[in-house]
Amino acid sequence: MAPEPDPGYFQFDDIIEKLPGIYHAFALSTLGLVERLCKSCDLQGSTLADICAGTGRGALTLASAASHVYAVELQRGPSLFGCEQIRAQDIANVTYLMGDSNTLPLRSTSVDHAVGMWGVVNRREAERIVRPGGRVFLGGCAPGNMAGELSPMIGALYGIPRDSTLGEMFFADVGPDRGVDDEGYSWEDFDHVTDYGTPEEAARLYGRIYGPQVSQHLQDQEKSTVHWRLRLLSHQVDP
Repeated sequence: MAPEPDPGYFQFDDIIEKLPGIYHAFALSTLGLVERLCKSCDLQGSTLADICAGTGRGALTLASAASHVYAVELQRGPSLFGCEQIRAQDIANVTYLMGDSNTLPLRSTSVDHAVGMWGVVNRREAERIVRPGGRVFLGGCAPGNMAGELSPMIGALYGIPRDSTLGEMFFADVGPDRGVDDEGYSWEDFDHVTDYGTPEEAARLYGRIYGPQVSQHLQDQEKSTVHWRLRLLSHQVDP
């Protein structure tokens, strides 16, 4: 058996730090969340904070509508990668700021809306920087969709117990499409398909993230797409 590479499989913080290009190419589900967000809220001319911005998948897309996007990211690797993308695409209205989601480097009520896709976001801190009447948008996967349609296979592969807290991220029946969580954030679940162009590219990316068995599965199935069930949450900051 070949030794596990460095960074290891499933080690998202290390992968995005050391292999930001791999993560950026993999993270197409972020585009699905941003597309849904843009349909639900008019962002034209607004000032946004993209919290846990990573390599800039969300921020660079949001820049086409927003007046300015402050991309807040703690890790150096993805921040440098994002800045390279900004220069390569000649985007003038995205600024990377190094900072933790628990202590955002932005003044209170300084942005129109705050966005956080796939990161661990401190909701109170996100609400602090949003002007009254603005919104906080958070995005990620619906229950049982941590790796999209591959979640049950990957959960079983790594021996994740179904009845555990982590298991809920890999094994779950389809539930209602909408609801409100315990903190008053409304949420909507929806379907999205990420398309990597070729089965070889999908296998390359998912294999590096999740391991060679996942790569082989995608090659055997000749799949260039992965179906996701995503969740977008929204909360209006009190006027």
